[in-house]
Amino acid sequence: KDVIKLGLTCLENTKYVHMLGKHNRQTRGSLWCPMLLQRSSYPEYLYIYKNLDFCRSLLDTEDELSSIRWDSVPMDVKEWLTGTFARKKEAYRLQPDEITSFRSISYALENGVVVERQFRTATTSMGTAYKLEVIQAMKMIDRWDFNVFTLDEAAEGHCLKFMMCEIFAKYELLKRFQIPITILISFAKALEAGYSKHKNPYHNSLHAADVTQTVHAIMIHTGMLQWFSDLEILAIFFSSIIHDYEHTGTTNHFHIETRSKAALLYNDRSVLENHHLSAAFRLLQDKDTNILGYLYIDMYMSELIGKDSSGTHKDKIMSFLVHIADISHPAKPWELHHRWSEALLEEFFEQGDKEAEMGLPISSLCDRKTTNIAESQIGEAHLKGGRQSLFPPHTLFTSDIRSKTTIRTKNDSLFLR
Repeated sequence: KDVIKLGLTCLENTKYVHMLGKHNRQTRGSLWCPMLLQRSSYPEYLYIYKNLDFCRSLLDTEDELSSIRWDSVPMDVKEWLTGTFARKKEAYRLQPDEITSFRSISYALENGVVVERQFRTATTSMGTAYKLEVIQAMKMIDRWDFNVFTLDEAAEGHCLKFMMCEIFAKYELLKRFQIPITILISFAKALEAGYSKHKNPYHNSLHAADVTQTVHAIMIHTGMLQWFSDLEILAIFFSSIIHDYEHTGTTNHFHIETRSKAALLYNDRSVLENHHLSAAFRLLQDKDTNILGYLYIDMYMSELIGKDSSGTHKDKIMSFLVHIADISHPAKPWELHHRWSEALLEEFFEQGDKEAEMGLPISSLCDRKTTNIAESQIGEAHLKGGRQSLFPPHTLFTSDIRSKTTIRTKNDSLFLR
């Protein structure tokens, strides 16, 4: 029955074919059909094609696919199906210059038809066994209101590992950059160990997983997905995953004032940021955790630091994307924002306790005896770079900015109660 539904869906999704108007009929047909047909065999689809009415009758009457009519399929698609199913199966591979431009269509097909069914089984698209609770949590991965706390509970504290595996599989980064799944998992475990090193309430692996998922949600809902190359997407997610690795739970100011080893090493300049990157790249020195082992840096460097045809600096936009995701929780639903805020304030207060013990002036928002929690949260966006920096109107977020700003305003009012 699933094979029949998938076959009928293949016929129904002809609208994606017509989105590729500038390509010829053969290219259009060979692009979208193999993505679906690779999940089954050609004889099964040939049977569906020849016995469409009978196959439709096997479906539930309330199933919308049961209403598909063969006469609604465009003639050029009919001809392509006839010619393709009558021939011996031939392998099809997208050319390098096709991958980026067709990304949104392949993602829509694979995630709209195939991945939804995979979430109902005990395995992911890459074959790794998932617990049923993890599968249920992952169903929401494309949504802005994804609850990473639910995933972490289902994953028994390993939400970052599962998030990395799912994201790398969804974007086919494992295949594209020849990353063995065993090395990806080893890298994920090492990251989780580093994130838990200082037992931070906020800057931990849970936060890293949340930022990674938020980047994914932003990219698929703004159309940025099809604008970046595979390498750029790898760079974006790699940055999201490691961006707070081995965070000490204290601020740069605290490191400078206490003359920590990291502050001395980096000459008081972006102390934590330098440490996150250095510590993460230290993991790449081990062949068992080097997920970039097959990546030839010199070959791709010009692509990452260059400009696109419009003159836009993509590296700055990529950094901005990760930064937006990093400070996004004020624009998330109240139950998520409130929980993140409590964790962040507790981390601030723990720093304040250390400063008091050391006889240092207590930093702003770090005094648990005097900090006004409601006022601190209303001003949080300003402290992290200004409220306007959260969703600036000149970016691709314009179409969705109003709803996110409404959520942010509502969260402010809830804190004042």
